[in-house]
Amino acid sequence: MTHTYVTLSTGLRMHVAEAGNPDAPAVLLLHGFPQHWWEWRKVIPPLAEHYRVMAPDLRGAGWTDAPTEGYTVDHILADLLALLDVLGLRQVGLVAHDFSAFVGFRLCFDHPERVAAFLCLGPHPYMRFKPHMLAAIPQLWFQPVVATPRLEPWALRTDRLARHLLAGFTTTRESITDKDLAVFIRRLRRPYRRRRGTFPHR
Repeated sequence: MTHTYVTLSTGLRMHVAEAGNPDAPAVLLLHGFPQHWWEWRKVIPPLAEHYRVMAPDLRGAGWTDAPTEGYTVDHILADLLALLDVLGLRQVGLVAHDFSAFVGFRLCFDHPERVAAFLCLGPHPYMRFKPHMLAAIPQLWFQPVVATPRLEPWALRTDRLARHLLAGFTTTRESITDKDLAVFIRRLRRPYRRRRGTFPHR
């Protein structure tokens, strides 16, 4: 695993974790919220046996810059296109989790020539409402919280929300350890990251 920082044409300094043969087909892994590249720690090694694997920290997350503004899907999409350009990648396989799924679909729709294949591990734009979905509403109370720019940093002032988002939906206790939680939460504890937000807005 190598860790590099690249300066994008959007002005962002982005951290990228990378593994695998540089000449192999490229796969880009996009993390969810409130995670960063470490989300893919168990996925990267087996993928790297066959692919060039890149897991960037998106703006405001992990070790990438957290500018005062620019947290829309359009901004994050521009960052990703700039990342592909600076790395000299014409096309990548794409895996996106959680909110990054929206960015992934936009990349597919707006720039299909840059995507060889897309694996969506999150929401998609084709979902049709069905009455039984109402039963899930109590479990999704956090969504309007993290999607509200001023409310989100307030809610992240303690570890409670982050711990719920990271470990509240796991199937086993081994899925995410206390050490893993600490890796994610330590970055969120930085006040300027909470103030500037990390969840994309329209």
